[in-house]
Amino acid sequence: MALQPAFVIAEGGVPHRDVFEQYGPMVPWVQGLFVFVFGRSLLVVKVATAVLLAGGVTLFFVSWRSWKGRAVAYVATAFVFLLSYFFTPKLDMRAWSSDILVFLQSVSLLAVMSGVRSKSRAPWFVAGVVTTLCLLTRILPGLVQSVLLLVVLLSVVRRAVMPYVAGLVGCLGAVVGFLAVNRGLGEWWYQTVELPFRWSTGTAATDPLGFVRFVLLHRLLPVFLGPISAAVLLGGW
Repeated sequence: MALQPAFVIAEGGVPHRDVFEQYGPMVPWVQGLFVFVFGRSLLVVKVATAVLLAGGVTLFFVSWRSWKGRAVAYVATAFVFLLSYFFTPKLDMRAWSSDILVFLQSVSLLAVMSGVRSKSRAPWFVAGVVTTLCLLTRILPGLVQSVLLLVVLLSVVRRAVMPYVAGLVGCLGAVVGFLAVNRGLGEWWYQTVELPFRWSTGTAATDPLGFVRFVLLHRLLPVFLGPISAAVLLGGW
């Protein structure tokens, strides 16, 4: 299911139908790029997964080190490993999209850290673009990230709001336009947004806001409060 769309993308096609039920369009696009460059093989996709995970963790470390020093970066990276599926099996995992999401979120974090240290608005524009790509990889984590980052910017760094929103809206508009032109927008909306919403609201045992609470309490808070607490304790704040 994940491999065939990558082959289709590598040959110049557009993802349709059941692809969007589990993955956003970024997943076959990124995997298709690797297949296009390195060849039509399952091994290529497996190697791409390893490269993206390693690259994401490395960028995450670099981001925290550039802001609060090496000691805090080690603590932050340790939290990432401890909260991963391999050490905490109860946490949700999508094997073919988690690697891409980790990499993109690390790039967005690096852009945010660069924006905090710089007077330029360019890093905030990049953060908006990459956040949209996260949204198009896995919609719920990407949605939580985009909203929380906007709230933080409105509260703390208001000069960054406009370039961030410009990057967010511009990238989303470009992708939506591309899908619409290639007749994939309706299927993406139905399978990624409408169908999961109907299922969650129509199932008595399912809390529609449960995922949002889960991400906030079990992912974002540990990953960010842990390093910040370490920064205070280690004297790096």
